[in-house]
Formats: sequence, structure tokens, C-alpha cells
Amino acid sequence: MASLVSAWRFSQPLHPGVWTLCILALPVMPSLQFYCGYALRHLAALGAVGLLHASGFPVTAAGAALEWSGGVVSVDAPCSGLSMLWTMGFMAGCLACVSGWGWRSTVGAGAFAAAASVAANALRASALFILETGGTAVPGWLHEGVGWVCFAAAAACMAAAAIKGERWAANR
Repeated sequence: MASLVSAWRFSQPLHPGVWTLCILALPVMPSLQFYCGYALRHLAALGAVGLLHASGFPVTAAGAALEWSGGVVSVDAPCSGLSMLWTMGFMAGCLACVSGWGWRSTVGAGAFAAAASVAANALRASALFILETGGTAVPGWLHEGVGWVCFAAAAACMAAAAIKGERWAANR
């Protein structure tokens, strides 16, 4: 079916955007969470340590947790950023289909999506660390709101990079 859509819309057997979207349609999220979840949580913790050090917090990473002043704040499984990574990959695939990108541009967009997702997740982990260690109870909506704001920032960066890439390609 992917080959038919690709041949009909893009006149080639398998367009990279269609391929990306087909791969993302596979039901593998639980397996990815099992195999990649800890690594993504660890990356979020390491990125958060860098951001928090820059803000003056003496924080260390202990696996997928942040240690500070005798306490520990964990980066839990739902905050691994896997859903954000999947959504950014979906955005890259959609942009590739809409813009008619080739393999080089699609792979570049995928790499940018992965980097933006990991960076946004580190920003989310550091912001939530500050909120959680502030001494006051944090409502659940604020926890989710921080995630949405970080995701929106990553998606906006992805869209801006795609627009800039289109302009650069048009001027070549």
C-alpha cells in the first residue's frame, strides 16, 4: 500500500516521507519504551544536569534520576520523551511528504527532530525539577503544561528549520 501511495503521489516506488510514516505506524511503542525508555530518561537527566548547573543548581545525575541536597527526583517512564520523539518523527515525515523532500532532507529532518526532542525533554526535566523541589505542591495540570510547552517549542523549532531549509533550497 505504501508503494502504491508513493508511486501515485511521488512517482517513485517508496518516497522517504511515506516510508517514515509507514515505519511510525507500526505498533511498537511498548517495545520501544521497554528498550529505549531508560536510555531516553538518562539522556533527559544528563541534559537537565547541564541546564540546572548553568542555573546554579548543584545537581548530579544518578541514572535516570537527579540528586540534589540529599533528595532524589526521578525522571519516570512517562517522561522518557518517547511520545515526543515519535510525534516529532511524524512531523518530519509529514513535512517530507508535503514538501516532496528526498532522502537527504528527510534524514536530516529526522535527525533534527530527534535532537530537538531530546533537548526539549531535557528542558522539561529541568523545569519540572525546579517545580518539584520548590517546596510547594505542584498541581498535575502544571506538570503536563510544562511538557506541552516544551513540545510546542520543539515543534516550532522543527517548523522554523523546515521553512529555512525550503528557502535555502529555493535560493540554490
